[in-house]
Amino acid sequence: MVVTADDFGRSDSICHAVEIAFREGLVTDASLMVNAESRDLGLEIARRNPDLGIGVHLAFQDVEPLTKSKFVSGLRHLSHGAVFLRLLLARPSHIREVRSEMEAQVKWLVDQGVQPSHINGHNHVHIHPRIRRTVSDLALKYDIPWKRTPHERNFENVGVARRAQQIALSFFCLLTAFVTDHNVNIPNQFFGFAVSGQMKREHLAKYLAKATSGITEIICHIGLLDDAPSIDGYSWTSELQTITTMSKREAEDAFNVNIAGFHEAARMKAAWMLQISPTRHNLISK
Repeated sequence: MVVTADDFGRSDSICHAVEIAFREGLVTDASLMVNAESRDLGLEIARRNPDLGIGVHLAFQDVEPLTKSKFVSGLRHLSHGAVFLRLLLARPSHIREVRSEMEAQVKWLVDQGVQPSHINGHNHVHIHPRIRRTVSDLALKYDIPWKRTPHERNFENVGVARRAQQIALSFFCLLTAFVTDHNVNIPNQFFGFAVSGQMKREHLAKYLAKATSGITEIICHIGLLDDAPSIDGYSWTSELQTITTMSKREAEDAFNVNIAGFHEAARMKAAWMLQISPTRHNLISK
């Protein structure tokens, strides 16, 4: 079970909340927006908490690009739907600029001496069909062990707009997964999108209880303040309270799960693959 805090580096409030939730709650990993205003604080927190897994949160919205691309910069203030359409209709030269920006963001984190534990996208832009293969290629090139696939097989009692977004995410995950994810580790289960910014203890308990064999990722959006940044329907402080309602040890004992970060999950999977390799060889020989 991996618990990932998104938007790390977007504000000081979020950065400090992630540190608290890692030390006192369930957070194992954080997705860093390397072009956000508080990225340096996020990096400082990462360095004083070496067991906190740090991933790349590829971002085009709400931030300026590292590459100074005019096309990518033009995505900053657009809605989720508008960004999707702009990428879908973009000229090949503009997509090349987007891909260059993606690599610049990954490279920036690696150049700081951080080996990313995972890669995903702000507002899940990384699953867009025109750039999803690039995300997988970057994961392989920079030895990033895990990529998020936000296909949530869990329908909470949420509004029509959120339900539509959830269905759209699942559709695009399934549409391109067979051609882009075959060489990259992806979690077996994913929870948290349906209640983003509104996760309660009962939601968290349900996700922990649904964990099966393999890797399950729960995402959260936490902060010390609700206006840093202010997003309609989000309560960063309430979600922080939820994610710190129990420690990792308490969750493991109560739900019979193993709370571990993406780096540890990769080591566990590699060890498991080594164990089954002889069995596979014997079956093939027979």
